[in-house]
Amino acid sequence: TLSPFYFNQQSFEFNQIVADFLMKNPQKYPLTNKKERKKALGEFYSLKINKKNSLFKNLKFAIKSFVYSPMNNELKHAVKFYFK
Repeated sequence: TLSPFYFNQQSFEFNQIVADFLMKNPQKYPLTNKKERKKALGEFYSLKINKKNSLFKNLKFAIKSFVYSPMNNELKHAVKFYFK
């Protein structure tokens, strides 16, 4: 699992701790650690690249994706798809 929270043999009121944590941390993928979060953000931005967007917007997404995770497969596929 990607999250540090486990619910095995816990009461459902324990979910309030997770809800409070998520309210305090509104960023994307708050339950992941630093390495996993960077990879997830890199993949997220690479999946936003498509031919309907302007060249500038796609370039911005590609740069963000490369900064977070330079060797992610989604970025490679997005570049291949865009220049097809």
